[in-house]
Formats: sequence, structure tokens, C-alpha cells
Amino acid sequence: MRLFTAVPIPQPIQDLLHKLYTNIPTARWVDMANLHLTLKFIGEVDDTQASGINTMLRTVQSPAFDLQLKGIGVFPQSKRKPPRVLWVGISKSPELFTLQKKVEAALATLGILPEDRPFSPHLTLARFKTQKPLMEVERLLTRHADFQLPPFRVTHFQLIQSQLTPQGARYTLLAQYPLQGDTDE
Repeated sequence: MRLFTAVPIPQPIQDLLHKLYTNIPTARWVDMANLHLTLKFIGEVDDTQASGINTMLRTVQSPAFDLQLKGIGVFPQSKRKPPRVLWVGISKSPELFTLQKKVEAALATLGILPEDRPFSPHLTLARFKTQKPLMEVERLLTRHADFQLPPFRVTHFQLIQSQLTPQGARYTLLAQYPLQGDTDE
């Protein structure tokens, strides 16, 4: 099975993000129910490994925190290459980076290596299947240059199974891990 850990996006925030969805040729928009902020992509594992991953993730201790979505952009960020992914960024969040590092550390005890590139938190909204730049994407980026949503509370993270299908990835929630208390305590 193919696994990753993520922070789920609450329904009210999903509803606000849905307003960005527009008619762009060749865009494959992520289903609202699948929106998430990936903490760690784990990859292919067997049932025994998945059980060990679940056990280790239960040991992660981190406080609940507020998170705010801010900014919109594309990957790659080069003017010379066509956009492949449309994303929404995250306001500076030391708590999110702390949680991500704790998840990585817990998984490293099982031999799951940390990413070799820095953590770049974002939500993928759409993927593009074109080799040419799209004016509609540029208009969307310009129109939402100051994009920002109200903060939301992160109270848990999840272990999710991803099954790739011709219609896109299908996600199955395997486990949820609560975060501790409140950061205002």
C-alpha cells in the first residue's frame, strides 16, 4: 500500500478554496474531499510496515496550533517552463514545521528516510496536462495575488492510503493522531 501523513483541511476552509476552482483547459482539479497538507510521503509499504508506522505515529507528541492558508502559485515557478501544479501556500508556522519534523523523526526509527529536499508546505489544487503556458492560469494568479483565508485549528494529523487510478488518486483514512491541548495554555 502507498501511504502518506497529512493535516486535513476543515470543511469551511474547503468551501472557501472551492471558490478558486475555475474553468481552465487541461486542469484536473483536486476533489475537495481529498484536499490535505502532506507532512510526509511514505510510499509503498507492506501490511507489517504499515502496522509499525501506525504504532510509531501514535508516539508523536505535538501541540495543537492554528494554520492559515496564504498565497497562490504554480510549480515549476519558472517562466520558461509551463505550470504543472497550482497550489495554495501556508503562512509562516513554526508549529507546522515542528510537527513535520517529529513525524519524520518517528518514521526514521523505522528506516524511512527523511526527504532530501526542504519541507515546502502547500495544498495542491490542480494539475495541468499541457505543455504550453495557459493565460487562464496567469489571470487566476493575478486575480488572487493577495489570497488569504482565515486561520483554522489543527487538532490532529492523519495516516492516509493513496490508490492511484485513471480517474486520479483515491484516499482512504487509516488512522488519526490527536495533537495535545491548546497552544494558548
